[in-house]
Amino acid sequence: MFSEIVDWVEQKPHFWQIAIERLIRNNTLTRSDLDEIKNVCKTENGLLNVSYTPVDFVSLRSFIAASTTSSNITLSKIHSIQNINALSGGASLEFSDTGLSVVYGDNGSGKSSYTSILKHVCNTRGSKPQINPNLYNSSGSSIASQALVEYLDSSGTSKTISLVNGSVSDGALKKISVFDSFSAQHYIAGEDEIAFIPSGLALIEKFALCLKTIEEELEVESISLAGGKFDVQLLHIEDNTKAKVFIDGLNHSTTRAQIWSACYWDATKEQRKKDLSSAILALMATDPLTAILNNTAKINRLKVLKNKFKSLETNLLTPEAVDQIATVLSDYKTTAEALRISSEDAFSNLPMNKVGGDTWKQLWESARKFYNESKNSEVFPETEVESNCPLCLQTLNAEAKGRFKSFEEFIKLDTQQLFDSADQLYNAQIKSLEDLNFDFASFEPTIAELESDDPDFRRKNVTYISELERVRNLHLKNLREKSDPLMPIPELTENSKEFIESIIAQLETENVRLQSLSIADELQPLEDEFRELNNTEKLRASYSRIGREVFRLKKAKMLATCKGQCHTRTSTSLSNQLASSYVTQTLQSKFQDELRVLG
Repeated sequence: MFSEIVDWVEQKPHFWQIAIERLIRNNTLTRSDLDEIKNVCKTENGLLNVSYTPVDFVSLRSFIAASTTSSNITLSKIHSIQNINALSGGASLEFSDTGLSVVYGDNGSGKSSYTSILKHVCNTRGSKPQINPNLYNSSGSSIASQALVEYLDSSGTSKTISLVNGSVSDGALKKISVFDSFSAQHYIAGEDEIAFIPSGLALIEKFALCLKTIEEELEVESISLAGGKFDVQLLHIEDNTKAKVFIDGLNHSTTRAQIWSACYWDATKEQRKKDLSSAILALMATDPLTAILNNTAKINRLKVLKNKFKSLETNLLTPEAVDQIATVLSDYKTTAEALRISSEDAFSNLPMNKVGGDTWKQLWESARKFYNESKNSEVFPETEVESNCPLCLQTLNAEAKGRFKSFEEFIKLDTQQLFDSADQLYNAQIKSLEDLNFDFASFEPTIAELESDDPDFRRKNVTYISELERVRNLHLKNLREKSDPLMPIPELTENSKEFIESIIAQLETENVRLQSLSIADELQPLEDEFRELNNTEKLRASYSRIGREVFRLKKAKMLATCKGQCHTRTSTSLSNQLASSYVTQTLQSKFQDELRVLG
């Protein structure tokens, strides 16, 4: 069965061959073996460049032939020991050809060290002991740990097996089992399944486990490698450029020459980019579309300031505004006079002055509220029945009821209501004028911009705002002093609104003219070339990172190839084939018989 496995693996990757050889020779793989096999896998796929010794299949087939022979063998001697524990290099251990050989000695004399050599060369249950170098030899870490074991085959011919750093040159002694206290401990405390697996199939299982372990470790490396991915989106390469095509096409096959070509930058390109920038700016300065957009933006800014001035003029200078102020003041004075006359008629011959005035009206309304709440009804003034004064609480006589009735009629007269309405409009007009906003700090950028159209605009504008504010103050004075006749409104010497309107008209006329012009055909090729150079410069700035990213992609591809070679499908197929060939129904039946005997 081992011969078929060797024939099969001879056409497989080298790291498979090395794994199979070590399993055949040593029956197990150490952590060091796994690391070496993984490194061979990486070397075969270009990830590493470590040296290794390919499998000598002639020697391996000889090892198998020797380990599977049915001839009797006899241990003869252990000698030529070098750098194994504290064993002397000149010492040896001989075994008798016949009978029983007894080895004895004090603690530390080397019995266990010789047993460790035998456990590696022969077969044993449990784990093999580790071969340690001589701790007392200062150069022990750089010297191989080795020994020679002699034996006699069935023909009496003396042969030798070498043990070097835990590896044996021949499996002829694998039919000898070494049993010691450590093996006994394994039988007592260890756990083994009661099962029979032909040695060849067991080897394939161990080989498959080796592949799975390496595959899992390679997957961890792949995940770690993916964490270092360079996000090319951070370069902000523009679409529809050669740089974008290159960066989107980055893969494991990208060559150093391709990277250099895409990122190439020199003084000539640098100067060309500067020349293009100047040419584009010069051309755009004459670009009708840009000029139209700039003019439109300026028009919108000017309209905001113009509307501010227009609002002030509408409230202060228009005939409608002046007439409204005059009308409000006239109505207020007329209704106030009418109310005064009516009040004198209604409140003459009273023992107190100012009855009918504002303070008295507030008192009257408070009395009304109190009386109605006390009666829980709207009956004030109550003059048809016996009632009381809401202030002194005395019973009202006929004269008092008459006064209450006349006072209420006065409050409800049209004259009073007309005055109240006129008074409300009068106060609202004053407040409206007081609320006018003459703060233009937020318009400072626009005012500064208008100075380019008229260097004297700021001075004129200050005069214009001052004159508007003077008109507002004159209106307030007329209202508060109830002037008759009204003081006249002075003419304005400056008018920023009209100047702004003239600038807006000029800009709108200019936009109409510019709409018939275009530089797109001339500008487009310059902008396209500038974009290509600008994006190439971005690539050049990240030249090293792009190179590292391509290396990462190549490594990721190689790791993927390595992982693909670690799939166990092929080894599983071989195991099934060997099982069909060697595990016959008769063998299964015999094994069941043995199990029954064992109970």
